[in-house]
Amino acid sequence: RQMCIRDRYMGDEDENNGFILLPDIGFQDETHKEKLHLLAIVKVRNIYSIRCLNKSHLPMLENLKEKCLQFIQQKYGLPKEKLRIFLHYHPSYYHLHIHFTHIDIESSSFQFERAHSFSQVIENIKMDSDYYTCLLYTSPSPRDS
Repeated sequence: RQMCIRDRYMGDEDENNGFILLPDIGFQDETHKEKLHLLAIVKVRNIYSIRCLNKSHLPMLENLKEKCLQFIQQKYGLPKEKLRIFLHYHPSYYHLHIHFTHIDIESSSFQFERAHSFSQVIENIKMDSDYYTCLLYTSPSPRDS
């Protein structure tokens, strides 16, 4: 079944809190919800990774989470309990993006060393604005693999 591109994504055009939510390249058959993999890419261009995040980004992060969860519930019928939401550090590309996947997907991208729970990221920033800018990372870079 062919689908218009605008039926496959959603976004928020707000200059500071905006984002776009798109299917990952590997998620083409939307009839298989158990293979859901979407990427939310923030509109702000100077947020390269989790290391750039601080308290000033909380409105954007919370807006993104709320709107993406609503969209996924409406379009795919999946509640937040069926989702794994995470960021990578080191990311595959340096423009902040958040992964939304079905909880049953098994993948090496959820490795403890690279994957950071989106909810935990928000909570850590609420506790300490500079949590991720100061955190000592011991995870291997992609070049080390």
